[in-house]
Amino acid sequence: MKEEDYVEHLLVANSHTTLLLFSSKGKVYWLKTYEIPEASRTSRGRPLINLLPLSEGERITAMLPVNIAALIKQAEEEATLIEDGDVVVVESEDGEEGDAAPVDKTRGPFVFMATALGTVKKTPLKEFAFQLQKGKIAIRLEEGDELVRVALTDGNSDVLLFASNGKAARFDENKVRSMGRTAAGVRGIRLADDARVVSLIVAAEGDILLATERGYGKRTPLEEFTKKGRATQGIIGIVTNERNGNLVGAVQVLEGEEIMLISNQGTLVRTRVSEVSSQGRNTQGVTLIKLAPDEHLVGLERVQEPSEEDVLEDLEDTLGEDALEKEMPVVSTEPSEDELLGGGGDVPPDVVPTDDDLGD
Repeated sequence: MKEEDYVEHLLVANSHTTLLLFSSKGKVYWLKTYEIPEASRTSRGRPLINLLPLSEGERITAMLPVNIAALIKQAEEEATLIEDGDVVVVESEDGEEGDAAPVDKTRGPFVFMATALGTVKKTPLKEFAFQLQKGKIAIRLEEGDELVRVALTDGNSDVLLFASNGKAARFDENKVRSMGRTAAGVRGIRLADDARVVSLIVAAEGDILLATERGYGKRTPLEEFTKKGRATQGIIGIVTNERNGNLVGAVQVLEGEEIMLISNQGTLVRTRVSEVSSQGRNTQGVTLIKLAPDEHLVGLERVQEPSEEDVLEDLEDTLGEDALEKEMPVVSTEPSEDELLGGGGDVPPDVVPTDDDLGD
């Protein structure tokens, strides 16, 4: 890596995955995985400014691998119409009940976004279906704010926000109504003056693994993060102090998976989730990675290897649906007797040369 550069995002994707790339200025860009030049492990790669029309000072802050065609088709199949006159209670930005409003008729997958200053927003995935080369607005940001994380939701999940001071807020995503791309969103968590949101997790099966700047971390069962209302200050997720430093990131993991830890000096460590001890919320954790005094952790990512089924699906897409079911013809590699004798073998009597044919 170049001086003062470090790894910020790490994900696993197949060659035909569509990457939604969200920028610090609240825009979204599209890129196929195969459009990124393949390179060796030790190479520097190519600047994104050569692949995307980024403006001056704009950088990619979040990436989301999706199968846009499949998800949009699913959203259209699951779409339903709600009779006019139905109402739902909508919360205000302060988390209090507000006036009744028309029911949100949007169904299907959503892109859920979180900004550094605690704002959240939910937008239907189909809003990002039609691509523009120059990118599209994904969220309208306040001055000094930036988009830090995005995730896909089904519309009925719990969402967890983690702040740099170790606090965590868990709430039902239905507390956030669906909005268009140009909306600014609503408050998701109330932050202390010096805190910023570092991670967004859509609750699923597994533990929550947290890591701090000084290389400490732990696993905590999801059940310990109790559900509260939106726009609260949250509860302690991990103790942050001089020993630990601030919280760098949080991911949801399963027992057989692995994680990668990345430092600001380019050190990358891959370790098994099972090797990280499980502890309660109000604890400091254990050492995940040993760092130099002037080094600190900047990234934590979950590593999900493709399954055997995913590999077979990719082969079917490449070779054709029936390619894997067809039996290959058996071609013998055993040489024949004639090939071994160089064209010899039994010779008919009438072609045996006589003395006259041989001459003197």
